[in-house]
Amino acid sequence: MKSSKYIILSFIALTLTLLVVACGNNVAITASKEDSGSEAQEETSISIAEATTRTCSPQELMLWVEDPNNNLRQEKKLGELTFTIQYKPSQYIICKEYDGFDKMTADTLAKESEQLDDMQYFNIRVKIDGFNDEFLKYNLAPSQSYEDRVKYFSFEMQRDLKLVDGTDTLDCALFHFERTFNVAPYGNFMAAFPRPDKNKITTKTFVYNDKYLGSGSVKFLFKATDLKEIPKLSL
Repeated sequence: MKSSKYIILSFIALTLTLLVVACGNNVAITASKEDSGSEAQEETSISIAEATTRTCSPQELMLWVEDPNNNLRQEKKLGELTFTIQYKPSQYIICKEYDGFDKMTADTLAKESEQLDDMQYFNIRVKIDGFNDEFLKYNLAPSQSYEDRVKYFSFEMQRDLKLVDGTDTLDCALFHFERTFNVAPYGNFMAAFPRPDKNKITTKTFVYNDKYLGSGSVKFLFKATDLKEIPKLSL
């Protein structure tokens, strides 16, 4: 009889232990789900209707876009290399490059913006700290030639530029290398990518798979929550 009672008590104790473990696991799973949900709260795609309606002057827009605190201008230092990237909204490009902007009408601004809105534009600067020669000559291996560097950065580098836009990975559609010809120890590049959907503001990652300077894959993140805060021009 005592043996039976002992078996019953042991069974009850084991059952209670299993229930405690199961409850603990459920709590851990629930907490894990909550944590993953909080990470997923970062919006990666926003309707264009949710963009800010704030307006500003051309001078204010240029200052806002170029202010690193607004995250459209970013810098990344990898060893001796410093990569600087500038995301360029269409109206910012108009402010910087359109002659006679002070005489532009609202209709002309709308037409110019619509043409530029088909693409997404970036400026990239590559600078070598403490290197005073032309950046194309940096870390030049014996097996490489200066001419090979010129060819790569003028034409072939375009293939190593990608833009991960939402769920799309986009090839660089427009590319330009601005050579300095021994004048400055850095290189300036312009890159443009298609815009898959004009009605959405998406989080995007600019990727450069460096093959010549030794930096590897260089990435810059532009969040939808930052892009939707770009002010609009008022004429």
